[in-house]
Amino acid sequence: MKGRPQRIFLLAASYYFYGVFEPYYLILILFSTAWDYLAGLAIDVRRKWEQGEAEQGFIARFPAKFYLAGSVIINLALLGYFKYTNFGIQILNDVHPLGNTMFAFPVESILLPVGISFYTFQSMSYTIDVYRGVLKA
Repeated sequence: MKGRPQRIFLLAASYYFYGVFEPYYLILILFSTAWDYLAGLAIDVRRKWEQGEAEQGFIARFPAKFYLAGSVIINLALLGYFKYTNFGIQILNDVHPLGNTMFAFPVESILLPVGISFYTFQSMSYTIDVYRGVLKA
């Protein structure tokens, strides 16, 4: 198996193994992948419109940087939520005058998805590479 079928197989196998660990996180990685792929397609449509190769539809109305920013913001927000929410709550409880009482902010029970930093930055790098013209969507 080579080329596109191999990539599809590897992607499906990765999703399968990720979903076996925790099905909830499969939704997270599917969302992140789809979001960045669609952002890459939107950047590509905008570039084609700028070169006169496509009509100006709804997607081409926004600059490519808009889609890049959306991709980066969503990905960093997901990463920040899973990695730093409890840290932020702990800091608030330490700084807040009632932080060590029954009025403390509750610490969330957030299980960190396996490899979230890796796949988040890999996914973002795809969108950034499409924006820079290194890759085609």
